[in-house]
Amino acid sequence: MSQQIAEESYRRINHYANLKFSTHHTQILTNQTPFWRLANFKRYCFNPVNNIDIVPQELQDAYFTSMSGLVTGLVFAGVPAGRLSRENFIRRSASQAFHHRALAVKGAHNAFIRAFGRHGFKFGWRCGIVIATQQLVTTSLWVSQDRLSLWHPLAGISVAGFLYRLPLGPVAACVTSLLATVMLGVPTCATYYLIYNYTSRYTSAENLRRLYFLKQLNCDTSEYEFVA
Repeated sequence: MSQQIAEESYRRINHYANLKFSTHHTQILTNQTPFWRLANFKRYCFNPVNNIDIVPQELQDAYFTSMSGLVTGLVFAGVPAGRLSRENFIRRSASQAFHHRALAVKGAHNAFIRAFGRHGFKFGWRCGIVIATQQLVTTSLWVSQDRLSLWHPLAGISVAGFLYRLPLGPVAACVTSLLATVMLGVPTCATYYLIYNYTSRYTSAENLRRLYFLKQLNCDTSEYEFVA
């Protein structure tokens, strides 16, 4: 059963990825303004009845990238802090006498867990917010322009870096934005380029979104529908 569902999902993605709209429908989509696309994209993502019956790829990307940033920050900040706290506990407790070895081990583990949770979460939610901001800006530009360009993720990185350091002042925000764009721009753009050109995910997401826009404009889209 699960294999059949996976095969049907794969065929559906390939169908929408290879979809070719007619010249008339393409012209209709081109004539819409970026603000109209963004407004209907909001309804497309959060309307429970979107006539597509699948979770939009844009929402999936926003969720998984934010969670990956949260977990990455949690691990990279929490593990070193936890190890340092455990070593400090062992050093402080070297001259103390415990009734049982298990109490000493429990104290060391508790010190690790407390530091892991405190410092890991403090850094992890920041990473999640920064990556979510970058994804939000990139997706908004992608939807408004109706096509993904390499400068979209660059703009997302710049805005995310600027907002992250804005509480420290405009100078710090601009410097952080510039450094983030220079250091992270190439790998991020390369990732988007590879996914966009060598997989069907983003092409399928674009065509599904355009199909929904055509339905909002009361166009006949029966010829583009997927038949299981």
